[in-house]
Amino acid sequence: MAWRPASAIGWLFDAPNTGPDFLIPRWLFLRALGCIYFSAFFSLVFQIRGLIGADGILPAASYLQAVSRSFGSWERLWYAPTLLWWSSSSVMLSVLCWTGMLASLLLVLNLWPRAMLAIAFVCFLSFVSAAQDFSGYQSDGMLLEAGFISVFFAP
Repeated sequence: MAWRPASAIGWLFDAPNTGPDFLIPRWLFLRALGCIYFSAFFSLVFQIRGLIGADGILPAASYLQAVSRSFGSWERLWYAPTLLWWSSSSVMLSVLCWTGMLASLLLVLNLWPRAMLAIAFVCFLSFVSAAQDFSGYQSDGMLLEAGFISVFFAP
């Protein structure tokens, strides 16, 4: 049998290939991951403006300007993959946190789990990429890894 890209994609994303023995652990894991994302975004709602806001300790805007001066247009996106390239205002920081909280809550409620995992991942990656010293913890990287790999086995 020859390898075809369509069969590999179907194998990765096809939910019926999982047996009934895997449904309960998957369900529990995704709900727990949603709760962890929710707790991360909930704490950020109250702290993000003081950490990386315009008047924060390490403003994201000045960091992103320095990255922009150091790298070309595509390299900067690889070095700092964040939605804050569009705007790093207080409103955008709040929107990032509230969107992540809403996505994690919808993940816990099992509404569009794959899409909610992707949204929560992008929102958290946007924070981690612009947070400089405030995101150098192992738990941030582990949450990003778990969120990314979970996209592939969510229903």
